Amino acid sequence: MKKVFMIGALVLSIGGFAAARGMGYGGGMGYGNGHHGGCGGYGGGYHYQMMANNPDIQKSWITIEEKRLDVKKEMIKTSPDWKKVEKLNTDIATEQAKMRTAMEKYMRENPNANYTNTR
Repeated sequence: MKKVFMIGALVLSIGGFAAARGMGYGGGMGYGNGHHGGCGGYGGGYHYQMMANNPDIQKSWITIEEKRLDVKKEMIKTSPDWKKVEKLNTDIATEQAKMRTAMEKYMRENPNANYTNTR
């Protein structure tokens, strides 16, 4: 009886660890293995260094953050102006597209740039 219990506990623990690795908690193939860092994709490593080196990307990033702050200010109100929120969100999406294009252009113009991961 003791052996059956021990084997059952062993099987359950192995299954639990395997499931945790698959969900990204133990360095498996999931999203929690450090590739995104919880920063929205632009917060660490390669993207951060590109932003630091390219003034167009810096300007776009500042504009996006300002518009996000405006959205937050509008949403705090008891009756937000939804037309204004929609326009701000559209402006944010447009600016993100411009920033993405600037990043792609920068990578195309500097194909041999080697950035180390700063995390």
